[in-house]
Amino acid sequence: MKNTQIIKKGRKGILHLPQVLPLKNSYNAIIRIDRSMLYISDAQDGGWSKLWGVAFGHIHWNNSVRIGIRVIEGRIVLGYYCYIGGVSPQTNPKQKGFFNQVDVYVGDLIELNIDFVYHTHITVKNLTSGVSETAKVDLLKGFRFPPTLCYPNIKDKASRNIYFNFTKTESMKTRTKIIYAATVLIISFLAVWLRM
Repeated sequence: MKNTQIIKKGRKGILHLPQVLPLKNSYNAIIRIDRSMLYISDAQDGGWSKLWGVAFGHIHWNNSVRIGIRVIEGRIVLGYYCYIGGVSPQTNPKQKGFFNQVDVYVGDLIELNIDFVYHTHITVKNLTSGVSETAKVDLLKGFRFPPTLCYPNIKDKASRNIYFNFTKTESMKTRTKIIYAATVLIISFLAVWLRM
């Protein structure tokens, strides 16, 4: 599903309702790098702005995997960072890293993939150049379902509108959303009823 998400000038993120994802082993998205991304402030603390990711449970900083973006000396750089059991990547350096082999330029089409089979593999592939790189994280555990989508979010307020042009993103089909919502309601009702 195509969509463009815009972080407006003076903001750090996008207001949205949680986007619940289908239960799968792998999630992916494709994004075209927009010129406006060059205006993402280089985080002075060395942190990442969030490009895309998947979280487990409604508290994203408890258990989540994110692909990040930074602008370093006018160059777009991609990396990854994870929150595991409430431990931040600033506390444990094994939970973050750079994708050094994948050069990114304005106009490039980038495929993002997070795979949860056996270990967690985070892959970035530049579809324009054909170069890809994968990071493996062994530490992810204790995830709670359902998974939700992590939306773009930047470290500092945007100096201008920043466009995130996704040509493909994960989404749940309408029928699945209805089944999921009905299941949550039934479970909630049963939980209340059993307490009586």
